[in-house]
Amino acid sequence: MICSRIVDETHLVEKKNKYLVDTNILIYLYGDSRLVTETPKLKGLSAKFNQALNIGCDVYIPAIVISEFINKYHRLEWNNIKKRIGRKNYDYKRDYRNSTDFIKNNKFIMETLKTTILSRCKMIEDKFTVDNKDILFNVNEGQDFNDVLIINIANKNGLYLISADMDSQKIVIK
Repeated sequence: MICSRIVDETHLVEKKNKYLVDTNILIYLYGDSRLVTETPKLKGLSAKFNQALNIGCDVYIPAIVISEFINKYHRLEWNNIKKRIGRKNYDYKRDYRNSTDFIKNNKFIMETLKTTILSRCKMIEDKFTVDNKDILFNVNEGQDFNDVLIINIANKNGLYLISADMDSQKIVIK
């Protein structure tokens, strides 16, 4: 099965609905705008996310999305610094992770998560257990494990998935 409830441009946001937000929406809204490429789909789905929050819908975020948000934000910043300083050999772990830029960015990311994102979204258990290992470890060629996990969480909890990730529409969970 594919994600049973995925938000698209025709989706009507209603207070009774419950949602799970994906990383790309959070990066677009709360990341550094210099580092994110805006698309009409991303802009429209971000508006649906904000609408859900504004009318009081329950919006959930699993730990995997928080982890992706932190890592993606840092990777975007690292790439930006690499371009700015013109050093192709500027290593993520050796150079960036040991820099004052990393410390400054990490402080900002954590503060954004705590005061902005987690103050508006509820954390949800991923229920990553033996019961669903066959689903999660199924061979899904070309499909991202994190996307499979996120879709599984949405499906198990009857949540609408707000994601601009095209991969999430292709994943088949057997």
